[in-house]
Amino acid sequence: MAALVAVSATAQIIVPGTANPYLAGMPDGSTAKGGDTAPAQSPVLVQLRDFAAGDQLTFSATGATSFAGGTPPANGTPDGDSFFANSEENNISGCTYPLNALIGVFLTGEPPVTSPGGSPSPAPSAPPGLDFSPSGNVPGGTNYTQLAPQLRQIFFIGDGKTSAGAVQRITAPAGATRLFLASTDGFGWFNNTGSFSVTVAAVPASPPAPTPVAPPQGGLSATVLTVNGSSVPSPDLADMVLRFAAQQTGEAASLVVRMQATTTPNVESSWVELPNGSNGYMTWHPTARRFVLNATNYPLANGVSFRAITAAPGYIDSISNVVGPFNLATSQSHLGPTVLYLAANGPGQEIRFRATETSPPAGVGLRIQASTNPGLESSWTDLADGNLGRMLPYSDPTRFYLDSTKYPSGDTVYFRAVASASGYIDSLSNAIGVTNVIAGTPPGVIVVNPAEQPGSGSGLTPGDPLIVNGNLRFGAVVNDTGGKSIQRLAVLYDNSQVDVRTGGATSLTVDYQTSVPGDHVIKAMATDERGITGYADPIYIRVLPSGGKLYRMVNSGSWSDAKNWQDAQGNNGIPGANDFAIVGAANATITSNVTSFALSLVGGSISGSSGGLTVTGFMSIAGGQLRNVNLTIDSRATMSVVGDENVPLSGTVTNHGRIRLTGRGGILPVSSSAGVAMRDSYPPGVNANFFDGVAAFFKNLGEIIFHRPSVKPKAPSPAPAIPPPVPPARVFTAAAIENVGKIVSEKGGGIVATDGATLIGQDGTSLIGQDGTSLIGQDGTSLIGQDGTSLIPQQGGSVIAAPLIGQDGSSLIGQDGTSLIGNEGTSLRIQNSSGARTSNVLAATGVSGFTQTGGETNLSNMLIFAPVTLNGGVLTGSGAIFGNLTNNGGYISPGRSPGAITAIGNFAQGAQGTLILESGGSHAGQFDSLRVFGNAALGGTLDVRLIDGYTPTTSQTFNPLGYRSVTGGFNTTSGNTSVTFGAKGAIATMNAAIPNTPPAKLVNISTRMRVETGENALIGGFILTGTAPKKVLIRAIGPSLSSAGVAAALQDPTLTLNFPNGASLFNDNWRQTQESEIRDTTIPPADEREAAIVAMLEPGAYTAVVRGNGNTSGVGLVEVYDLSAGVDSQLANISTRGQVQIGENVMIGGVIVAGQLPAKVLIRAIGPSLVEGGVENALQDPELELVDGNGNGRANDDWQQAEAAEIAATTVPPRDPRESAIVATLVPGNYTAIVRGKDDTTGVALVEAYRLE
Repeated sequence: MAALVAVSATAQIIVPGTANPYLAGMPDGSTAKGGDTAPAQSPVLVQLRDFAAGDQLTFSATGATSFAGGTPPANGTPDGDSFFANSEENNISGCTYPLNALIGVFLTGEPPVTSPGGSPSPAPSAPPGLDFSPSGNVPGGTNYTQLAPQLRQIFFIGDGKTSAGAVQRITAPAGATRLFLASTDGFGWFNNTGSFSVTVAAVPASPPAPTPVAPPQGGLSATVLTVNGSSVPSPDLADMVLRFAAQQTGEAASLVVRMQATTTPNVESSWVELPNGSNGYMTWHPTARRFVLNATNYPLANGVSFRAITAAPGYIDSISNVVGPFNLATSQSHLGPTVLYLAANGPGQEIRFRATETSPPAGVGLRIQASTNPGLESSWTDLADGNLGRMLPYSDPTRFYLDSTKYPSGDTVYFRAVASASGYIDSLSNAIGVTNVIAGTPPGVIVVNPAEQPGSGSGLTPGDPLIVNGNLRFGAVVNDTGGKSIQRLAVLYDNSQVDVRTGGATSLTVDYQTSVPGDHVIKAMATDERGITGYADPIYIRVLPSGGKLYRMVNSGSWSDAKNWQDAQGNNGIPGANDFAIVGAANATITSNVTSFALSLVGGSISGSSGGLTVTGFMSIAGGQLRNVNLTIDSRATMSVVGDENVPLSGTVTNHGRIRLTGRGGILPVSSSAGVAMRDSYPPGVNANFFDGVAAFFKNLGEIIFHRPSVKPKAPSPAPAIPPPVPPARVFTAAAIENVGKIVSEKGGGIVATDGATLIGQDGTSLIGQDGTSLIGQDGTSLIGQDGTSLIPQQGGSVIAAPLIGQDGSSLIGQDGTSLIGNEGTSLRIQNSSGARTSNVLAATGVSGFTQTGGETNLSNMLIFAPVTLNGGVLTGSGAIFGNLTNNGGYISPGRSPGAITAIGNFAQGAQGTLILESGGSHAGQFDSLRVFGNAALGGTLDVRLIDGYTPTTSQTFNPLGYRSVTGGFNTTSGNTSVTFGAKGAIATMNAAIPNTPPAKLVNISTRMRVETGENALIGGFILTGTAPKKVLIRAIGPSLSSAGVAAALQDPTLTLNFPNGASLFNDNWRQTQESEIRDTTIPPADEREAAIVAMLEPGAYTAVVRGNGNTSGVGLVEVYDLSAGVDSQLANISTRGQVQIGENVMIGGVIVAGQLPAKVLIRAIGPSLVEGGVENALQDPELELVDGNGNGRANDDWQQAEAAEIAATTVPPRDPRESAIVATLVPGNYTAIVRGKDDTTGVALVEAYRLE
């Protein structure tokens, strides 16, 4: 919610530099590019109360921020400095604005992006971005006099005046109920510093009449000042709280009042602002109709006098009466100024209090107080949270925080921070007035547990789960409505919503089937009419496999020693390939190759000395550690980290399946004290003990998915005497990573890596590179100080005074020196302890840092702290890379415009690399960009694409590539674009008359499988989209498969092509009809018994049916070739239905992605839902594998278990949770989709490929 002030009641507002406009109105946990999260980086909300149509707003602002961290420049102002073009995000417009400036954005009462029913549903698209640069689309640029921005359109505010001193006026758009204030940056607001002091006032459409008569002091009506309730108070007030109150005999729009002090009141130049946390600005108290300020930060001298300065746009300042002199000299030390700012998101949710204390002594403590009468000192009381409002310290001793729901409700509630230390006088922060605060107890909700099996635990912790089978019935019940109506009740399984009720329902029941055994979590949440959400305690379950035994390790020792294991009956034995193995307090040692179908690690350890561990079904980790293990995750297997404990892991991990992080626990190195040794035989050339004390080498050929943590942290109850620290952010540490598969974040969490040197040393202190381009070096240019928090050069001078990431997960480096992404995301970093070990990793694995050779990495809302090398595959999404970016042979595409990738380092693109950028306009927020902070060494291809109907004029240009310096140039540029290279960026001019580079197409599709009789024939379907007819060749292949080693090939296939209008063509033996035309294609069938048809087809849906002549059976192949790839129409949404058997008789679908660009596709394997269409003997649990031309593959079993949100967003997800699906961005090449039945089951299935772009 973050409501700070009603605009009809002018008051001072503190806007921190960390306020990100793209999180305006977004729910708690939402993300923005660069690693920002709500509410930690949410902008400041101003409620538009008593605001009439046609009214305008005026602003008055002081202060300065720094997007690069460190202390803001002394001459900084809210007008900012150099211009930056930012892009659209979260349906909020892009904007070209000065950096370090004050900005705003209007919203209605709804979030800019809504998620009804748990599936993302965008609001109307964002309006075009405003460009305040001198050549932009705003008349006058930053010196406009009046402006009428649209909803969700960012606008520049600055100090609220033109350079000539004229007051600037903003007209709110129709429907606006909220105004958000923020600072400007390019990405990653989390490390910004400084703040603005802002006042906002409503100006009626018709100015008030008559105009106030100028009083003797100035242009405003008279200002009357009192101190401690009197204009002539006692002069001896040393160490007291001074209560300043200023009252106007008349009130002008946008009125602000600030306190000044001096010891020589007759010398005008001696008056200075009060040295408190608000720089003397006072707070408006609407009930008392006066401005108030209570302070203990004032000049500690005798003979101090005070006055109030009142200012408003269009008027000469009013100077109040002088009160004093006061004797304030003291031998008692006073604490330095205290600054408070806060944010909240949603009714009843936590308000995030953040405070800074100047030069704090040891033992300083801060607490939050609240009042409804801010000028009355006795009305201020400590927050009633059971802990007296005590704030928690960050690792930076000047910064404190508190997240609380225990605040008073009301329309005029104020908050302040009080700093205390033994031997010091307290410091009082600025008072922040909050309107319409909705506090209250959230509704109570509990999970209704599924039926338990013998041996179940409590289900309350990951290590003590309920034991269940795969046929589940569970649900949720609201057990305490608090007298409020329940508006929404939802149940989630492994963080994916499986059911929801609205409209007052207080219970729901879900029947859920899963074939994925292992450890899982069920959650529930309920939201009441106030918008307050309550969360159930999660219930942890362990789904048993359908066959095999359950074994527990009872003695430490060899995995292969039967006496160390017991089954449920107490019998000894070694877990077999179909059994469930549980390792708890014992320590298992792997001395030879081991295969495990189901494995749960809840404590103890698994250590490797020789051999390896292969998981074929699932592996869940809730505790313990893996030491020097050579772990392989099979293509149909999943490894999940489900608990809150970090898992130390060293050795090697080869992932063909899926790695998921769902709890708050991450993956860390095994401590060097563990004394484990890397076995000499794998990888070759690696010395013993090499991986001791460092993380594992990861090769990802499947998927790595970072889910939002499934456990919501709970407030301590009862509150301890000393508040506990917030849990550190989740981390994922590796010695090196080679990605050939897919790495994504469920909600845009973070990926962090480095070049194989030390990103953060094992002592948690230093960020050290190896190659001279490192983010932090050991040579006197260290960015991270010895405490692991401050970015400080060794030669002195603060680069960033605050920590990069605080303990709350809102900054980049936490107290332990390891946290790189917030608690709601994940940091993935690469760590070694020496350059020698880095060289060994490179020699042993061929990989250093983050290297991608295929597949896809989606950067959306991610940070990569590392040099990134792209040798193949696709790097997509908007995000930032703290390191060099090298594209040797892949595709870089920020994504659907506007997208932006920022490289805090150098960029190099080789001859085989391609950079793809889209433009929907020439202004910020309308085109993709790549921003390089270092040198750009260019080569390869630049492909620029016009989208969204944009037709540029010959004079319109845009800047898709920025850099500090440039060498070389693109070898090839798309025909519609010409590029010139300036000193700091490339300028692109587009010719709308020349079409875009054609998008990738699905061509030459095929499917191989067993052809049976009747409904079990091989049926291939395809859709032609576009406007022009397309010539195709369709082949039915059988006998020639024998020469390729296929057993039981169909000896005489027939082919029928069915048209959308019901007509059909038939062929048996291709030489009997269109022999000449088929030969002209150059790809006739090799055997004359095979069938083929050449046809010119109009756009529409077609099916090709392959049967055996005379009702014979065998393995057949149906193929569709695109013979006119240059025409507008193209193959899309291809599918094949048939009988899936086992072994070589599974369903094998092939497709070629052709063109110069990648294509995003959805592959589905459908079985159970075919029953609804009357298909008998449907395959009940299909598994899907997608393999590229190099043999690298990804697999899926049960589509809701992996990328459920992304698959659902395609609008064509499978209808049954047992069906499988894969979403992938595929580079041009050959691909194979394989459909099997789980556990070698058989039946009729359907494989489909959809082109999504």
